[in-house]
Amino acid sequence: MAKKFGRRALAALLVYLVLGALLPYVRHREARELPASETWQDERVLYVKTNEEALTWRLRLIESAREELILSTFDFRADEAGGDLLAALGAAADRGVQVRVLVDGGNGQAHFSWEPEVRALAARENVQIRLYNPFDLLRPWSFNPRLHDKYLLADGKAYLLGGRNTNDLFLGEMGPGSSEDRDLLIWREAAEGGTPQALKDYFEGIWDLPCNRAVKGKAAPGLLEQRYQTLRQRRPEGFTETNWRESTLETRGVALICGSPLPENKPPLVWKQLRDRMEKGQDVLIQTPYIICGGEMYRDLADLSQGRSLIIATNAVESGLNPWGCADFLNQKGKILKTGVTVRALAGTHSVHTKSVLIDDDISIVGSYNLDMRSTYLDTEMMVAVDCPALNRQLREEVEAVPSRTFHPDGSVTESPDCPEAGLPLGKRVVYGLLQILTPPFRFLL
Repeated sequence: MAKKFGRRALAALLVYLVLGALLPYVRHREARELPASETWQDERVLYVKTNEEALTWRLRLIESAREELILSTFDFRADEAGGDLLAALGAAADRGVQVRVLVDGGNGQAHFSWEPEVRALAARENVQIRLYNPFDLLRPWSFNPRLHDKYLLADGKAYLLGGRNTNDLFLGEMGPGSSEDRDLLIWREAAEGGTPQALKDYFEGIWDLPCNRAVKGKAAPGLLEQRYQTLRQRRPEGFTETNWRESTLETRGVALICGSPLPENKPPLVWKQLRDRMEKGQDVLIQTPYIICGGEMYRDLADLSQGRSLIIATNAVESGLNPWGCADFLNQKGKILKTGVTVRALAGTHSVHTKSVLIDDDISIVGSYNLDMRSTYLDTEMMVAVDCPALNRQLREEVEAVPSRTFHPDGSVTESPDCPEAGLPLGKRVVYGLLQILTPPFRFLL
């Protein structure tokens, strides 16, 4: 009798967890009203291209801070690059800088909050570390909404914002599994206001949400201090004094694009703001690691394809690191092309993790938003738009330089001269084949 009751209780718990995790997100919300368009701000920009540069400029930004540092990220790990940043943040706190770190709760529970270096940083005076919406078995609807923003803000004057996570796959030396990505560093010469203030206001709105949990500290004398001293010797380029004006390009304006910070089924605010900006241009290039669109997104792409050039650059299935995204492309390629877009499948040496929208020859939008339903309806997302022809030209040339296979709406395919021959190893063919069968009912979570 007891065993029978136990089995029923377990079955009921599993049903509760599965239905609680899925049902709130089956029907996507509509964006009934978009935020008012922000005034373009008079700020300067630096394009941070390589993973080495990305680590260097993070160290410089941390070292420059005298009052406050805010770091928000999806995936923070205490590996080589992540550990270096933990040590630099600890040194900043020791010199009196107020440090706050916000990490997605799912990733934070898996491989962040229990690390000795993280606990040592959290134990310091002037430091607070929180996890956004960690998994809670009593609240299965909390499983899906994730923190996907990625930015580092120093003293309300300069910030890095882009698609890079805080670990070795995106920062420091490129390895076989590393991904290519991009950040923009925005610097404001004026003492206050502008997009740095808007970014801080957004952070304050998410920092105190009741779903967040603090990471407890545990003192480890000397752990971060020793690493910091070694870091200064290994990477002196991260500690040179920076002339922000000389390091950055002049722009005609900068503006932030953000969605809802709440852990819920969200209206597609970021996608709709991007769509509205794309409608104002004639030559649009979207770059995304993968394409997973729902009905509303397909309709918007079809509308955008009318009367303008619309190209989506994404990873070729043999180059992509997201198996769900690759399998979905194999299932949905015909439907994507039917909207009228052209798809450029990038087949470079490394998988491309970049998320950006380039409009005509002047507007560049870079950040964390993937062209998928998860970024559109589930996760927090942040993009920065910059009006700067020099930056736009550089980003377009970078995409053009990657070997590619182009799928046209009429069904034809063209390849760049240096494009490697298409082909999947047996293992990937098996995995993608299974995912093509298993994932369609759950696409709304991808």
